[in-house]
Amino acid sequence: MEKYSGIYVSDIIPENPRVLARQQEILEDKDAEAAVGFARNMLGGERWIEAEEFIKEDPFPAYLYAFYVLGKPWPEAENVIKKNPKGAYKYVNNILGIRWPEAEPYIMKDPESAFSYAKKFIKGRWPEAEPYIAKDVKWALEYTEDIVKGRWPEAEKAFKENHAYWNYYMQVLQKAGQEMDIWESESWD
Repeated sequence: MEKYSGIYVSDIIPENPRVLARQQEILEDKDAEAAVGFARNMLGGERWIEAEEFIKEDPFPAYLYAFYVLGKPWPEAENVIKKNPKGAYKYVNNILGIRWPEAEPYIMKDPESAFSYAKKFIKGRWPEAEPYIAKDVKWALEYTEDIVKGRWPEAEKAFKENHAYWNYYMQVLQKAGQEMDIWESESWD
């Protein structure tokens, strides 16, 4: 067994045959999600060195392991973590705390993560992510209200597809001092 900080996994795990069997099953199956849960719950948040090789190959579990078990950045897994937009954003938000340019091409592909990243880390418009954000009307409206703070013609077609969103968009424009006659915009195709 690997040793870390003076603790062997066998010293942490109670000598319960069911627990030991589950540990062995996770290692044999290389089940990254189960390994994170096992390290967090059965090992009391201690590193599980034997499982790290396969945990760091699965993007979201690798983020979860860094967050719940390591409690710090995990550079060895970052090339994998960045490939999951939600996991990459959570890694930036909960662990790094600063922009992560290497992950931005991935983060931008998830509208919610792109909006949150733009708001918290870019602190303004993120033109490269706007085509992705505009595809999700909920996050496009949040982005319009919190970041664009005015008219966003590229998203208007999506807003028009739902009158509730369109009405809210009109309120956002009114708050921004950019009231717009409904007929000024492009036609209601």
